[in-house]
Parts: sequence; structure tokens; C-alpha cells
Amino acid sequence: MVAFVALMASTNAKAQSHLYETTDEVSIAYGAGSCLQIIDDILTVFTLPSHDEYESKRFIGPLSVEYFHHVSKVVSLGAVLSYSHSHRKVASSSKPSPTVKMDIYYLTLLPAVKFDWKRAESYGLYSKLAAGMSLAMGKFDSDKANGTAFNFQVSLIGAEFGGTQWRGFGELGFGEQGIICAGIRHKF
Repeated sequence: MVAFVALMASTNAKAQSHLYETTDEVSIAYGAGSCLQIIDDILTVFTLPSHDEYESKRFIGPLSVEYFHHVSKVVSLGAVLSYSHSHRKVASSSKPSPTVKMDIYYLTLLPAVKFDWKRAESYGLYSKLAAGMSLAMGKFDSDKANGTAFNFQVSLIGAEFGGTQWRGFGELGFGEQGIICAGIRHKF
């Protein structure tokens, strides 16, 4: 009887071991309410003269790609690459040109760590911390400006659902990937 229980336990452990093997994963996601988007909106309110008004405004992103490598059952190390674009047309009464076009492109690279709280065959729960730099490339009519700034992502809770290789996921947090972020992940 003891041998049978030991045999069954080792068979079950082998069947479950694929969940905890060191693996890699690649994700693509889209977020809303990123810190760059919020900062962009705040700066616009304070820098736009009171007599100017928007003709149009659009913020695209953040669109992000992630790579993680599991170094243990709980910890994964990787990076997040994110892209965002802010576009505005402002009707200006103070400039010689009646319409000012503003485009700012953001490219962000964040080294990251992910903590898996629950890893199962069809779902998982995790948290993520990332910190790095954003490059802003701006074009204001004929003027150009570039700059860099510190950026981050804190995903307090992430949930993924699907098969062992392909999963959909969603995250709640704050930072470059947004207050809410969703996408698809491939594990290999």
C-alpha cells in the first residue's frame, strides 16, 4: 500500500511539474490610463494658454511587448518595451499660424520582475514591478525636442486564463502600462 501511494505521488508530481518548469513567455498588451498619458493631460492643462483651444486630441497606447524568463517557481525576470503617441491640433491666437500641430512619441524600456502567486494549468495570478527610462521625441510644428525621464509599472494584481501555452491576461496597477492593461501571452 505504501509503495502504491508513493508511486501515485511521484506520477502526480511529474504530471504537475510542467507548471513549474523554468520557462519563457512573450506578451503583447494594450493599456489605458498610463502615467505618460496622465502627465501629458496635466501638462497640457497648465501649459495651454487660456485663449487657445483644441481642434483635436488623440493619445495612442501604451502598446507594450514583454519578455519574461522564470528563474524559480515564483520569480520571473524580464523587460517591458512600450510605445505611446500623443497627437494634438491646437487653435492658437498667439502664434502666426492659426493651428499648431504637436506630436510626441514615447518609447519606454523597463527591466521587470514578476511574482507568480498561483500557477495552474488553465490560469495564474501574479504581480509585477518594473522601472526604467522613457524617451520622448516631440515635434511641434517645425520645432523638435527630445528628452528622457524615469518611468515605472506597478501591477498589483494580474490574472491570466487559457491553456498551457496561450493565455489572455489582464492587470490592474499604475505606471507606463496603464491603470488597466490586457493582452495575450505565449509561454514556451
